Amino acid sequence: MALSLLGWLLVINTFGALGLTILSRYLLAFPTALTKWYNLKVGIIFVLTIVIFAYIITAYTFSYVFSPEKETIRQWSAEYNLEKFLIEPAFTIVPYSYLLNVCFFLLIILPFIGGLFIALLIFFIYLVKTKQSLTVAKLSRSLIVSSSVQILCTFILLLLPFSFIVLTWYFKIQNTANVICVINCIIASHSLMEFIATLYFIIPYRKFVLKLFERIKNFYNPIPLNIIWSNSQVTDIIH
Repeated sequence: MALSLLGWLLVINTFGALGLTILSRYLLAFPTALTKWYNLKVGIIFVLTIVIFAYIITAYTFSYVFSPEKETIRQWSAEYNLEKFLIEPAFTIVPYSYLLNVCFFLLIILPFIGGLFIALLIFFIYLVKTKQSLTVAKLSRSLIVSSSVQILCTFILLLLPFSFIVLTWYFKIQNTANVICVINCIIASHSLMEFIATLYFIIPYRKFVLKLFERIKNFYNPIPLNIIWSNSQVTDIIH
């Protein structure tokens, strides 16, 4: 359960970092009156406020997992016929009534987050299609495209799999243990895929990585020197 809590906190951090990234890139790509007011300090305070609020809700949600007494855990285990697992040092149990409330709350907020992601994705595509100036085509376009890919990666590799897990808990879908393991692997791949997308779709990053690989390639495969000897030089060497 501690790993579940840690995983949920990492998801919150991911959403907070993604929100700060998208906001910063948008203001950099399309300067507005908000750009003069917005800076790194303001952005960090804004995101930290949301993240801390989410931490408080998460701590409240998981508090009952770490607070029960041993006798309470024994009663819950007897109710669900899990007494044989009491010998396990890390065994804990969450009654379905508790989990049902959490899942109900998540089923309300997750569609809202998904709709927000889709709206942002459509908005960024609209910006890329309508802003055809030279400046946008070079720097701003790459930033907006990268942000769109990040949103898409988060939606497909994080939000949808997590929503499926919540649905299996809420509706008591049987025999989904193996599917949940695969979904956890998909969720774990989100950071890697987003990192690759950032390196590829932001042009300066991509150029730097290509130059780095080119240097490595030239280091292990040096270009041969073609030395052309004249007849007089060959004669001097022989003598």
